Amino acid sequence: MESTLRFILRISALTLAFVPALHAQVGNATQTTLAVSPSATISTTKTVTLIAKVSSSGGPIHPGVVVFCNAKAPHCEDSAILGSAQLTAAGTASLPLRLSPNKYSIKAIFRGTPHSATPREPSASATQTLTVTGLSQSSLYPVTASQSSGRYKITANVAGYGIVPLAGTVTFNDTVLHGTLLPLGSATLPSTSPTAQLSQPFIPAVVPGDIGQTITGDFNNDGLTDVLAFNYDMNERDPTFGMTTLTTYLSNGDGTFRTLSQLLTLSTPTYGITGDFNNDGILDLAIADSFDCVVVPMLGNGDGSFTVGTAANVPTCAAPPFLAGDLNRDGNLDLMLVGNGLSSVLSGNGDGTFTFAATQPGVNTGSNPVLRDINGDGIPDLYVGSNPIQILTGNGDNTFTPLPPIPYPHTVNSLDVADFNGDGLPDLLVANSDNTVGLLLGSKSGTFTAEPTITVPGSPLAQIAAADFNADGKADALVLSAFNSDPPALTIILGNGYGAFASSHPSTSILSNQPFAFGDFNGDGLPDVTQAFLSATQDISVAVNTGIIAELTQQIKPAVITNITFQADTDHSLTAHYSGSTDYKPSTSSPFDLLTFPNITSKLRITSTGFIFSRITNTFNATLTVTNTTTSPIAGPIQIGFGNLPQTITLANPTVPKNEGFITIPAGLAAGKSTTVPIRFNNPFLYAINYTLAAYTGAF
Repeated sequence: MESTLRFILRISALTLAFVPALHAQVGNATQTTLAVSPSATISTTKTVTLIAKVSSSGGPIHPGVVVFCNAKAPHCEDSAILGSAQLTAAGTASLPLRLSPNKYSIKAIFRGTPHSATPREPSASATQTLTVTGLSQSSLYPVTASQSSGRYKITANVAGYGIVPLAGTVTFNDTVLHGTLLPLGSATLPSTSPTAQLSQPFIPAVVPGDIGQTITGDFNNDGLTDVLAFNYDMNERDPTFGMTTLTTYLSNGDGTFRTLSQLLTLSTPTYGITGDFNNDGILDLAIADSFDCVVVPMLGNGDGSFTVGTAANVPTCAAPPFLAGDLNRDGNLDLMLVGNGLSSVLSGNGDGTFTFAATQPGVNTGSNPVLRDINGDGIPDLYVGSNPIQILTGNGDNTFTPLPPIPYPHTVNSLDVADFNGDGLPDLLVANSDNTVGLLLGSKSGTFTAEPTITVPGSPLAQIAAADFNADGKADALVLSAFNSDPPALTIILGNGYGAFASSHPSTSILSNQPFAFGDFNGDGLPDVTQAFLSATQDISVAVNTGIIAELTQQIKPAVITNITFQADTDHSLTAHYSGSTDYKPSTSSPFDLLTFPNITSKLRITSTGFIFSRITNTFNATLTVTNTTTSPIAGPIQIGFGNLPQTITLANPTVPKNEGFITIPAGLAAGKSTTVPIRFNNPFLYAINYTLAAYTGAF
């Protein structure tokens, strides 16, 4: 089966600056070829390298950028882009990748350099075919059950870690007392497009100190997405107190990482951006130091470590957002520090050094800015979310011309740019201060039309970004809710490909309110998420640990059977088994305990005291008062379960072995009588403790 290439975000801000269609330019003609190494058929566990060669009159072209795209997509943009690479002195641009099993059609596009010393016209390669063999991973979530009139609907969600649509069947079984296995039925996965959701967050790496920004990219050229982070040592007892460490989390390709660290001598490294700044085929890092008013290149060594380059002075010491792109179209990457009313542009020299080029007045700090070509002239333009929204068109000489502000009846907290209706033109994706998400559809005239917004419940919206989460070739959105004491959450909102949103998946509670970054951490072609996190403590004298957290994107399809009956007053253990397919491995769910004991929640009044933190047990403690509100006794044991807790908060009480999260009142309750039950919760991230309760009678 052949499908489009879905994943864009290797160097997202950089790649988005190069997505306009090929257009006529004045310059020497060029020729681009594409090769696949080591072969056109490769296992999914191996790295494949796409190698483009660009020449003119038989000689190699340098510098410049090459974008690698899905040859069958109508436009080389967004999820059709695998990534981009700078041309080396040999006239080659290489992109190592670890790809999901599938058949791929790929072309390489040289964007041209109209403003280089010798202007060069754009060109595209012939299409190359790549076959990646193997089976993608699958997993099954525990089944869920809902009851009506004594009959049950049983659902199992199959998660696929790949870009080919899930197919196959799911069988359901019930194990009752004494281990008797009873088949319940089977269901075929629907042929409709899958939804998408994030896995439960996990912590692949922990280091001492306080992490700031997380940055993703392939820093050792193995085709896997790695993560960079700045760690500031806040522990006065450490010899490195007050110093910053640059930590590289090198991906193992399965969602785990190994770490590599080096101390930085910068005073206040506040923000970083990646790119190949010396055109050697290795990803580099540029760091803005807001105290010393400099930008410091960190040149990649190809193993995850960096060599400090020559600092470039900037006229402002603020810490604005940081962007990279070829702003003057000479083939070398430039840098732009955006915000505080006066933005600075540093022109890249192609050898890892930068020269201050220009200031751009009148740019609002606003939300996260984006570089992307709005008018098809091949020059990156600047989008800034605020109120109103600003767009500044690039002039191709490191300066910009402001367009009239875009009127919009909302204040924009965060902004991204992608094509949401498939017309090849950039649209605006915005997260607003009133908890709404909106689209403004672009036109050939450069104007934008606002579409109806949708509301995302929960905390205020802090960040939004576009990617294709369910591998259908249509732009989707991910939004971070993280501006108050409620647990932060990430919500995927699927696009329908026609300029509107199709649906949003229920939010995933996460461990961090820090900004997220995209990367493919398990090589399945789907955009995964990483954030910095802080392991909170009630004792400020204890050194904190920080690190990165990750959530893997899954495409989801449900399997459902209905009209199922169960024996009453019994603990049933339900499992589901996915058959697998020609593209996916089989998988089996963990057991789900279905209790058919009488539910007595409505017969009880349950109140709780406020929670108090205990330094002895390191838990949050409270007392439940449980009252039988009826005129009849309730036989014991009474089992009370806690639901809808944030996944980072767990019950620390002794629990019933087969039903984690239940507390027990062994003797039951007489009519009108009350009893008290102490409860303790582990709450390492200090979130608000909210829950629902359900009570049953009977021995589980």
